[in-house]
Amino acid sequence: MVDSFDHFVGEVENPDVLYEAAQRLLEAGADVIAAVTAIEGIASEHWRAHYIGCATNPVGALEALISRAITWKLGVPCAHAPAFAPEMGTATSPPIRGRLPN
Repeated sequence: MVDSFDHFVGEVENPDVLYEAAQRLLEAGADVIAAVTAIEGIASEHWRAHYIGCATNPVGALEALISRAITWKLGVPCAHAPAFAPEMGTATSPPIRGRLPN
């Protein structure tokens, strides 16, 4: 959901599911965690604006909070990344294209 300041807001309804999954990975031998988010309900125009460099990542704050919560709860590093947004095809933003190897 977008608030009156154009900030994306929401909540993680059951963070224990994330902690339990991460804990299982640690018990299986992982020493770091990577969280991939697939958050539904973001309109295509918000993704497009982000990918062309005109807006912030609509789920970036939530991704950061999820990875920080896992690190805090379990004491291990946790990286985060969005899942592929199919409505964007293979588009990448100008800043991302500038960092891709040739």
